[in-house]
Amino acid sequence: MTISDIPSSAKLVLAIGSNGSGKSSLFDAFTWLAQGITKPQPYNETESLNYYRKDDNLPESVQIEITGGGVLYKKANDLLEGEGLIKHFIGRSSNRIVPHLTGQADSRAVAKDLDSPKTFIENDVRFNTDVYLYIQQINNALREPVFSGRGADTLKIFSDFIAPLNSSLLKIFGGDPSTTIQIAEFQDATNASAAKLIFKKGNSKINYDLLSHGEKQIITLLINFIVRQQYYKNAIIYIDEMDCHLNTALQFNLLEEILNRWIPDSSQLWTASHALGFIDYARQSHQAAIIDFDLLNFDSRQHLVPLSKDKADVYEMLFPKHLFNRFSKTTNYL
Repeated sequence: MTISDIPSSAKLVLAIGSNGSGKSSLFDAFTWLAQGITKPQPYNETESLNYYRKDDNLPESVQIEITGGGVLYKKANDLLEGEGLIKHFIGRSSNRIVPHLTGQADSRAVAKDLDSPKTFIENDVRFNTDVYLYIQQINNALREPVFSGRGADTLKIFSDFIAPLNSSLLKIFGGDPSTTIQIAEFQDATNASAAKLIFKKGNSKINYDLLSHGEKQIITLLINFIVRQQYYKNAIIYIDEMDCHLNTALQFNLLEEILNRWIPDSSQLWTASHALGFIDYARQSHQAAIIDFDLLNFDSRQHLVPLSKDKADVYEMLFPKHLFNRFSKTTNYL
């Protein structure tokens, strides 16, 4: 498969298509570039070949050309070009919702992305480390000034760690503080218990463990961006199915907020999705390209280019009535 003609202006590349059409395999290709070079292979050599190789008579290979210069090229287990570029590829699988926080965290692995899943069929449990780093960074900012005789700059700590999270939550969940979760407090881990993130919604306070799957999905993504933002500069960020468990109304808001606030202008987000809200956003955005994987026979070579934004499709669908005006006015396929 070849994908070409991604515009240099594209900050978002959205892969669409039915289940099993190959979208996640694209992200496996991104991840495979670093395996055996900066990360261990997921399986032994024979099993890795069975997982990745399409044709037993041909070596597996991936070549990526970077707009503005630079090539990554790996053939079999030999990285022939681009070792210095590998660190700029950061991926997350679709299986990343941690149901409840545990004490397992490995902050030493963050700089080299060694806590990432080995393949895109595996769980991504980096949230435990992200929460540990989130709490540690706030604690360090509070305590460090004490040893130099200064007072902690609580307004800066709030603006660095609390306000960005709550602001994004408010935008994604519709802008009503009375119905939107907001981070309220945290509790450090102890020898007997894991750390806790406590959110407020209206007059209630809710432990992260008891939030809905959709709320956890958004919290998991946002805190990852907050604590690892230095690694997302000049990067190709690829996240499989960011829309899992999300109501249609939230899909558009989530993608818009992440693109506008959390993806640096020097970086590019690739994501795969079935979500109407994501497709709607990508069709409207001048900074998005859509790649359609649907119903392709990969026993033959395929060459994919971005869909035309003017391409008209017809769907039968059911969606909340409060969205009708927005969708009917902004899309050309209803």
